[in-house]
Amino acid sequence: MIEVARRLQNLPWKAVEYEDHWNRELPNLLNKAFGARNLAYSYREDPFLVGVSILAHNATQARIFTGMNTKFCRDCPKWCGECFAISAAERAGYMQVIGMAIIAQNQRDNESGALLNFLTPCGKCRQFFRKKRHMISPETRIIGVRIPDFFCDGMTIAELYPKHNEQPFE
Repeated sequence: MIEVARRLQNLPWKAVEYEDHWNRELPNLLNKAFGARNLAYSYREDPFLVGVSILAHNATQARIFTGMNTKFCRDCPKWCGECFAISAAERAGYMQVIGMAIIAQNQRDNESGALLNFLTPCGKCRQFFRKKRHMISPETRIIGVRIPDFFCDGMTIAELYPKHNEQPFE
């Protein structure tokens, strides 16, 4: 994970208010996302497992929150890790999401049909992000690690929406 974190720190990010927290916590963010993926659940024989961790700030300190996808049966709704993690941060009073890590196999987006270099938040998560504008900004970072080859890349929320042919996140 240290090597993956090193590669991700070299992305051309625009400096954000809590840059020091991001750089210090990136290896932990990745490790916790991998740990969350181990707790994910899918009823399918070939399960689709997603682990997510977010780094959030509450005006005095930063903290990592985790989430994982869960789908109990074919007719049940899916629960996404991004929504779990952001909701946990909000309940704990951490109202600014600095960034998130998503660890998963890649797949085509069900809403937009886009197939990017790594799994990005789904259409329902993107809608959720719009509702959580008080926590998520256009500069919020998304990093992805693709399983099984550990390809890693990143983008901001502002870059995410156009890649899915959606109105920009403002």
